[in-house]
Amino acid sequence: MRIDRVIIINWGTLPNREYAMGPLTLFTGGNGTGKTTLADAIQTVMTAARDTFYKFNPGQDESSQRGRYGKVPRTLASYVLGADRNKLARPTSAHGYVALVFRTTAGVEADGDPFTALIGVSADLGTDGKRRAPRTIDQVNLILTGVALKQGDLVTDEGAGRQDRIVPVEKIENHLKVRFGSRAVRGFRDKIGYLKTLWGYLRNCNGMAISELEAAQATRTWSRLMAHSPIGSINDFVRHEILERRDVAGDLDHMIQSVQTFNQLKQQAAELEARIETLRRIEQYGTQIERGYRALVEKRLLLAEVERFELERRREQAQERIET
Repeated sequence: MRIDRVIIINWGTLPNREYAMGPLTLFTGGNGTGKTTLADAIQTVMTAARDTFYKFNPGQDESSQRGRYGKVPRTLASYVLGADRNKLARPTSAHGYVALVFRTTAGVEADGDPFTALIGVSADLGTDGKRRAPRTIDQVNLILTGVALKQGDLVTDEGAGRQDRIVPVEKIENHLKVRFGSRAVRGFRDKIGYLKTLWGYLRNCNGMAISELEAAQATRTWSRLMAHSPIGSINDFVRHEILERRDVAGDLDHMIQSVQTFNQLKQQAAELEARIETLRRIEQYGTQIERGYRALVEKRLLLAEVERFELERRREQAQERIET
């Protein structure tokens, strides 16, 4: 699976549109053209903007997400309100959407149905101490199976004057279920449940959800690849980005478990050898008893035969005396 299309509505200062993606896509442009803004939109869908899983890229003149030179730090709510250098493109409140349409890669994997991962966020200005700051009101996480979503699917003409307007976040799930059917639209209030299903679809075409641990590992790996990280030297880059971090505690636990398992197997092997030796002795004793019993029976039969012969001889002698 690969990203075929990115759909943006009310995200930063980017225009509301669809961005086509190829098998390999390069974001280029000068400072302030929205490269990291679009990258953060993709990261939002892939991480559900879950705490500890995502980290928005610092933009121009920012060294971190805390902001610099008086700029508003990048957050989910600030993106929806269109924050740019302490100015808001949508200063009161807004509903924003980011959707990723996934398709199979031709020639690499078997053909399969597309699916769409959609994150919807509503935000407004709230009071943060002595100043007003963007805040998130609601977030919906949706997976649309067998659906290649389009930008027009997120707007409706039910507003005043029958003009197109963005579907509110709290109504988007029912809106899409009416359009595509209830079975095609799955909503998740639990971000982990959404991520388990998302990565399940990316790993196998049947969409079987993976475990929470696997989903967390995949999400953190994706976030690390997307996040801005200055490179101090080629050695640091190889150590932190290429090589897998060594888990010494995990290795020690594995060694301890291996030793314990070896000792258990050794003990079981000794017990098994003792039981086998006992069975061998039982077999030997059984053979000896069988042989002795056969010899005893043969002797008894021989004695009985001798006794029968002696009785017949006496009977014949008695018969001869009677006749004479």
